[in-house]
Amino acid sequence: MRRSRPSTHLRLTHDPLTAFREALTSMNRFRWKSTLNSIPFLFLLSSMGCSGGDSFYPAQGKVLLGDKPAEGVTLLFIPGPGAKDDGTKPSAKTGPDGSFTVKTFDASTRTIHEGARAGNYTVLVTWIPDVTAASLDKGISVGDKLANRYGNTATSPFKVEIKPGPNDLPPIKLAESDVRKGSR
Repeated sequence: MRRSRPSTHLRLTHDPLTAFREALTSMNRFRWKSTLNSIPFLFLLSSMGCSGGDSFYPAQGKVLLGDKPAEGVTLLFIPGPGAKDDGTKPSAKTGPDGSFTVKTFDASTRTIHEGARAGNYTVLVTWIPDVTAASLDKGISVGDKLANRYGNTATSPFKVEIKPGPNDLPPIKLAESDVRKGSR
C-alpha cells in the first residue's frame, strides 16, 4: 500500500479559518527562509557602503574683510585634483561673525551632508547682499560686492584641502580694495 506524504501545498478545505491559518503558516515559513537567504547579500551590501569615498568630513572657517568679519559671503567649493567630482558642490554662507560651516547637498538622494568629501578644492567667493524692500525702493544695486573677482576657478586664489576628520580651515581674507565702491 502506498503511503501518502503530507503536502507542503495548501489543502483545499471548506473551513475558511483553517485555510487562513494554513496560508499564514506557509507565508511565515517562506519569509523566514527568504530572510536567512538574504543575510549574506545584506552583509556584502553594507560592507561596500563603508568605503571612505562617500564620507563627508566636517569643515568650518571664517571670512574676514581686513580684520573684521564679513557677513553674508557665499562660498562654493569646486573639486580639484584628488577630490571626487560627482556633481555635488560643497558650499557655505557666512554668519554675522564671519564664520561658516561647509555643507554638501546631494541631489540624487536629496540630502544635506555636514562637511565635504576629502580632497583639494578651489573656493569661489561671492558677496551678494540680501535684497530688501528698502534697497529696491532706493534703487541700490544688489550685484556682487566683489565684482565677481573670485567667482571662477581661474581668478580665485583661495584653495583648501579637506582631510579625513574635522577640518578648521584657514581664514579667507578679503582686502578692503576687493570690495566694489558704493556697495559696502
